Amino acid sequence: MLKFRIKLNRKWHTWLNRVKCAPVFKIEGKTSIEKRVNIRPFFNAKTPLKIILKNNINLKHDILIQGSCTSILGENSYVGSYSEIGVNSRIETGNNVMIANGASIRDTDHNFKH
Repeated sequence: MLKFRIKLNRKWHTWLNRVKCAPVFKIEGKTSIEKRVNIRPFFNAKTPLKIILKNNINLKHDILIQGSCTSILGENSYVGSYSEIGVNSRIETGNNVMIANGASIRDTDHNFKH
């Protein structure tokens, strides 16, 4: 019994993620998306999740982007591996931004009032 293993290069992962996440992504230029970039929209939210990727964006592997509303990554930006972006209102990064590996960016907090 032969087993075949296909190793996809970055171009194929970018293409597969563009197709898989087409309702969520708006890509405005050259973008590189590595494997295991997970998108989790909150389906019970009033506004759908929208991710806008400007020109020359590099999303490394094992990234989680979740929530609702809009997240915008500016031009020439990089999101490191194992990072999380949680958007419930709006997150917008400027141009030429590097987000470190394992970073967690959120636009909300828990309400601890009693």
